[in-house]
Amino acid sequence: MKGRFLDVSARILSRDAVVGMVLLIACAKGPTGPNVTLADFYLTTQISGWVADSGSHFVDYSPTDLFSQVDGAAQPFQDGGLVQWCTEKMNGGTGASPANGQYNFSGSVYDFGTVTKAKSFYESKIAVDMVQTSDTFSDTVPLGQYTVDEAEASRFQGGITVDANFEKYYIKFSLSGFADPLTAAPEALKFLDKYKAIAQ
Repeated sequence: MKGRFLDVSARILSRDAVVGMVLLIACAKGPTGPNVTLADFYLTTQISGWVADSGSHFVDYSPTDLFSQVDGAAQPFQDGGLVQWCTEKMNGGTGASPANGQYNFSGSVYDFGTVTKAKSFYESKIAVDMVQTSDTFSDTVPLGQYTVDEAEASRFQGGITVDANFEKYYIKFSLSGFADPLTAAPEALKFLDKYKAIAQ
């Protein structure tokens, strides 16, 4: 009888241990990356071939700072529920020789607090971009495995601009200095992959 009691107790403890481990994993890494902060998006040294821009650095802002940094375009962010945001500039890249001596990266990460708010803001920005491009969307640039549900890129002379949405973050960055804008896409994928990994 004593042995049977110990056997049943061991099974219960084993079951509870498994449940506890599952709960611990779920809490440690939820769908919105609860332990992620904007500081985690500081990409210097994390992207192969890219370094911090000289004289520039990673800056963390509050929503009100946006009005002094983005002239005439801040209100939609505030209306959309922006909580916090940051910017970063880098130089480098790999591949063909840059048109002006170096490639340039300039990006911002916007924390909207919830997945729903970030997705809504991203979709509104993509809708505007589609109206501004031609009916055939000839200015869009393919981004590998990423569909428009997660990221969209458009070209300009010398580079591309990318809009993306991962979890509660809306991300926008540009890559410039490329003789052919399409050659910027592989570099953009490096940044998108890293952003996605951090957000999740």
